[in-house]
Amino acid sequence: MNGKHKVLVVTGGFLSGKEGSFFEVVKRQILQWEFSKFSWLEAMVKVTSVEPIIYVQSSLKKTKDQQVLDYFKFDDLNSTPELTETLIATLLRDNNMEFEVASVNDVFSNKKLRERLLSECDSVFISTTLLRDLSEMFPILNVLKTPTNHLIVGGPLTQLLKENIKYLENVDVVAIGHGEYLVPALCDWIKGDFKELKPHATSVGSKIEMLDKIQILYSGHPESSNLDMFPAADWSLAEKYHNKKFPVIHYESVRGCPYRCSFCNYPFLFNENSFRYRSAIQIANDWENYEKTMGPKIINCLDSLFTMPRKRLFELCEIIQQRGIKSRWVCYARSEDLADENVCKAMKAANILQVQIGLESGSPQILDNMKKHCTLEENIKAIENCRKYGITSTVSLIIGFPGETDETIEQTYQLIKQTKPDFFFVATFSTRAAGVPILSTENRKKFGIWIDENVFSVSPYWEHATMSASEVGKRVRYLQFRIMKEKLSLNAFAFYSGMLGYNLEDRKALLDFQANSVNRFNTIPKFFKIAVSFIEKRIQKDINKLKKASVETPPPAKQLA
Repeated sequence: MNGKHKVLVVTGGFLSGKEGSFFEVVKRQILQWEFSKFSWLEAMVKVTSVEPIIYVQSSLKKTKDQQVLDYFKFDDLNSTPELTETLIATLLRDNNMEFEVASVNDVFSNKKLRERLLSECDSVFISTTLLRDLSEMFPILNVLKTPTNHLIVGGPLTQLLKENIKYLENVDVVAIGHGEYLVPALCDWIKGDFKELKPHATSVGSKIEMLDKIQILYSGHPESSNLDMFPAADWSLAEKYHNKKFPVIHYESVRGCPYRCSFCNYPFLFNENSFRYRSAIQIANDWENYEKTMGPKIINCLDSLFTMPRKRLFELCEIIQQRGIKSRWVCYARSEDLADENVCKAMKAANILQVQIGLESGSPQILDNMKKHCTLEENIKAIENCRKYGITSTVSLIIGFPGETDETIEQTYQLIKQTKPDFFFVATFSTRAAGVPILSTENRKKFGIWIDENVFSVSPYWEHATMSASEVGKRVRYLQFRIMKEKLSLNAFAFYSGMLGYNLEDRKALLDFQANSVNRFNTIPKFFKIAVSFIEKRIQKDINKLKKASVETPPPAKQLA
């Protein structure tokens, strides 16, 4: 082929959708379920997550409280494209490659748009940043593949794809690692009419493997731990091709993590385990440029850990004040950092809006099992400092981790009761991320862990010495509604859309509204209780079946084409 080439960049989650696309999401849910197997735990997670949303949204239609209504009018976060989209678009532009962008929602819900894009683009870059397993991946591959185009898949799911390469007959390239090295190599391949794919010339460890006629492209990695060499995503470019302003933009300054929490695979996402980060001066330069060219209200830092290194954080806060950068920002932080009052004081002076903290548990033993390397006292002090300095706190909790019992869950409840963070997420323990430390041979033996090696569900089944996947749903449900009814913290799933517009002075009104939302229904809770009980029985039935027999072979490739 000679002539112009064009790339279609597809990002987003399989089951997420914009306003008005509810039925499209339901249709995709059914399609995804067809590719899933042994997925009742996944159904449990969805049921326990959606129940509080139903209560809050149903009550919202009846409330006349203006504070509550104003909160839900703030929806700037949902209007912003994925960071991956903007970064890839930036890299394609810098490599003189024409491109179009679309979300997963776009390609499924708008047939005319999909047909036009696929007719114009001979390559498709598919991001797996918000995709969770193969049951979500296959429907996307099937709808995007044409007889003449080339599919390139990259992002966090690529290692799972590589391990199951025999089922990916629609894919031409699986790209693993840093996009800044992958995109130039892919552009050269495309411009050369797809004749020869070569690894990046200057990165360390870049290479290509052939697996079942699919090329596995490894980016390699920088020699330095400094990420200043990589360009930041150009959000002014995104504003041009979307033809709209973005009050909230996403930013990345860190790759990897210096910690090794036993449930987390983030330190290993780039096919290595180094911790790399931008300098304080580079972050300040990027933010100042965004402010001058676009004027965003909020910069949403998607780093695994923004508050490390501590020296960089203090330097950045000082530069922000010196330059008068006004944009507010949001980041992830560890408790031991925020337990230092000087950290919260410096961040507040530099316009911090909100921090998300992985408390995970109120049990010292569970924290130790997780290798969190932070104490219960630090967790408590972190929330106290956030409240003292007017920083919105959003905490995440994990229920069902090895060692979990009703007693440790009670300790988690007591932690929330004592600290009263602004928002809370409750997550169910998951074994989806292969290779995490808790699933090592040593830990499986230590905690009596059994798992279903199932790549066709985002929530494979598990059991350990103190809890089973068939028991965790009712405990998640009980904990989150106890917190909601007692007005301790706002359920972040139910209040997600307005989180970045949250004002501390609205806390009481929102907590009252949340408690009333839960208490005003009689029939709906009974339905969900029955649903959870039914799902629990299905999970246990599946676990018994799987433990008695060998794991079933995945569906033949011809069923997935």
